Amino acid sequence: MKVIAINCSPRQKGSTATLLHYLEKGLREKGHEVQFVPLYDLQFKGCKACQACQKTGSSLCTIKDDLIPVLEAIEQADAMILGSPVFLGLVTGCAKSLIDRFYTFYNQDRSKLMKQKIFVDVVTQGGDIQYFEYVREHLHFWFIESFEMKSGGSLIAASVGSAKDLKQQPDIFEKADQIVNKMDALFKENSNKQAN
Repeated sequence: MKVIAINCSPRQKGSTATLLHYLEKGLREKGHEVQFVPLYDLQFKGCKACQACQKTGSSLCTIKDDLIPVLEAIEQADAMILGSPVFLGLVTGCAKSLIDRFYTFYNQDRSKLMKQKIFVDVVTQGGDIQYFEYVREHLHFWFIESFEMKSGGSLIAASVGSAKDLKQQPDIFEKADQIVNKMDALFKENSNKQAN
């Protein structure tokens, strides 16, 4: 299984990155290929609504920037893990810009490919989980309901200001292990269906 894990946090050693790397390690141990993308290191902007990806039916995206290889990797991947801290009530700005560029996947041919992919979200925040459940719901609406991707699970870490705070929540790593197992099982299920 090819997996792309995208860190939408500016902190490369923060709680979001720590959880993403934990998932990455677990997936690699099961023999899966994982590409880790630190999104804040890239130079890109959100969708400019040029409609070229919809009109031509072939162009992935006409904005030639650092995000194009990431979009290509997403298109070729079997699974995507999107990790973001909560900034002012929603995912980070770069995460939102990435999501906006997913408009290119509404292309009729590409939308079929998205249905076969596994989606996992990793959300971290300093506040209590009750205030940010809607962030997970927002991500699931777009990726699971709109793009019809398969849910591999959701990992939410609340009341964490840094990676050190994760040590106080050992159950979060147990949930991460469950997600790794679920992703592995879903991929095998997909592979068996394609083989038959």
